[in-house]
Amino acid sequence: MRWNSLFVLMMATIGEILKKAREARKLSLDSVYQATRINPRILLALEADEFDKLAGTLYVKSFLKKYAEFLGLNSSEVVNSYLALNPPRPPSTPAVTPQKEAGFGSVSKIRAALFILAGFISLFIILFLLRLLIRPERDYSRVRAEKKTVKVTSPEVFSIPRAEELVLKIKAQKETWIQLKSDGRVVFQHILSAGREESWKAKNNFELWVGDAGNLTLLLNGKPLGSLGRGVKRGIVIDHSGLQMK
Repeated sequence: MRWNSLFVLMMATIGEILKKAREARKLSLDSVYQATRINPRILLALEADEFDKLAGTLYVKSFLKKYAEFLGLNSSEVVNSYLALNPPRPPSTPAVTPQKEAGFGSVSKIRAALFILAGFISLFIILFLLRLLIRPERDYSRVRAEKKTVKVTSPEVFSIPRAEELVLKIKAQKETWIQLKSDGRVVFQHILSAGREESWKAKNNFELWVGDAGNLTLLLNGKPLGSLGRGVKRGIVIDHSGLQMK
C-alpha cells in the first residue's frame, strides 16, 4: 500500500491529489472550510501547488497535514513529498577573502589609529561622567514626581468572577495567523481572515499565539482587553484577571 501511494504521488502533483480526493468525496471548498477552518483561499493555493503564496514552510506543512488527514490521505507521505520538492535552504556562509600580511608601515598606521580612537573614547566617557555629576537635583525631583503620578493614576484591575464562563471574541483587521488554546486544548490554529470575528469559550483560561498582534481586537466577556502590541506574540494568557503577557 505504501508503494502504491508513493507511485500515485510521483504521477500527480500534490495539489492534484488533494483536489481529486476532495472531488471524489463530492465536497465543496466551503464545506471543507466549515470542517477544518482552513481558509478557502489557502485551500485553493494548496490544490494549485502555489505553496510560495502561503506564509512559509511551517504553515504549508501544517495546512497540508490537516487537509490530507481530513480527506483520508496519508498525511505523512503528502508532507514528505512537499518537503522533497521544497527542501529547506541551508544558511549561506559569507565568503572569506584572504588578507595580505601587513607590513611594518601598515602596523604603525593601525597603532596610531587605535591610539586616536582610544583618546576619543576616553574623552567621551569623561564628558558623560561630568554631565551626570553636574546634573541639577531638580531633574531627579521631577522624575520622582512623575513616577509618583503614574502610580496614582494606574487603571483598575480587570476582573471577571471565577464562577463565570470566559467568552473570548477575536476580530482581525488584517489577515493574521493565530493559535488559540482553551483550557490547554488547541481550538484554532489557522489564518483569521480580515474583517472576520470568531468566539470561543473556556472555563479557566486561554493561551494565544499570534503572528502580528497589532491586527487583532480582543473582547473578554464583552470587555475590551486593550492593545497586545505589535509583531509576533507567544504564550499570551487570558483568564478571569485579564491579559498576562510572557
